[in-house]
Amino acid sequence: MNDSHKSRTRSAWKLATFAVGFAWLLWGAAFWSYPDWDYGVSIVMAGSTYLSAEWAVAALMERKYRRWPAAVLLAWWCVDGSYLAYWSVVNPTVMIREGQWAMSLCLFLLCGFVWRIKPDAVLAEVRERRHAGLLLKSDPNK
Repeated sequence: MNDSHKSRTRSAWKLATFAVGFAWLLWGAAFWSYPDWDYGVSIVMAGSTYLSAEWAVAALMERKYRRWPAAVLLAWWCVDGSYLAYWSVVNPTVMIREGQWAMSLCLFLLCGFVWRIKPDAVLAEVRERRHAGLLLKSDPNK
């Protein structure tokens, strides 16, 4: 992982969106009665997703084929491997892998896509379109 990825790991956008998502995970662990959803697994899965989802999604989207094996391995770890490792140690009888991996994969990919957004560029584009009178028009030729 290069310096650009390391600096983006500490960006305000990524930290803020992670904090919101992580708060929801902790809230869900506290108030939903799923036997395989607790604080520990939330911390492990969210932490590994925070560190790797943006990089893995970038490797796929930018077609950096040499990075694909690592991206797939990281995705597997965040989506299922960390879950399997955690519950294998804590309490193997409560694992519901067939039910959790699809949602975890969607959240992993969503995090990767959201964290690739550059808010400054989006705001600049919105300002530019507003000044050009194109902000709410669906067809600029009308």
